[in-house]
Amino acid sequence: ERLDRSKGEIFRMLAVLEQRDYIRSEANSDKYALTLKLFEVAHQTSQVKLLTNAAIPVMRNLAKVIEQSCHLVIPSNGRGLVIAQQDNPGDRHFGVRLGSEVPLIDSCSGHIILGYSNVDEQAELLANQPKQFQKSISKAALTTLTRRIQSKGYEKIKSIQVQGVLDIGYPIFDYSGHLIGALIVPYLE
Repeated sequence: ERLDRSKGEIFRMLAVLEQRDYIRSEANSDKYALTLKLFEVAHQTSQVKLLTNAAIPVMRNLAKVIEQSCHLVIPSNGRGLVIAQQDNPGDRHFGVRLGSEVPLIDSCSGHIILGYSNVDEQAELLANQPKQFQKSISKAALTTLTRRIQSKGYEKIKSIQVQGVLDIGYPIFDYSGHLIGALIVPYLE
């Protein structure tokens, strides 16, 4: 009713979205869930495509040399978004799924994104955090985080999400020196 559409119109739209794999119906329910189709479409944009095309060979070599997996995270709407991932070539590995969303305050990549963003970008990122990741950080703590990361040039913290993993991350900059992402190694000892 709020969309000013009939039930038939909504049903047809849902059917087309499901047919084109943008949504899927949940088992034993009349609810729908988003698929990763929009992520795939977004992945075709030139900036992301250029970045992943450049990063994949480097990430593949890094994973081979250090025998650990790695992933690339970009800032996106108040969170980090995993746009590339490379598994360790060995039999056992820990990795983050492509398309995963990452919190800003509770992750290595989030710290790097915040640490290399200017004050206005930080404010916008924190204001746009999705509900599942919403957390506040004081100005003093954010300033301390920023100074620490910029002085070291990287971040290394125990994973807040997975016990026994040490997250090591480095910023990735564009040609003008602006942060475009973070390369993360979830290091398993």
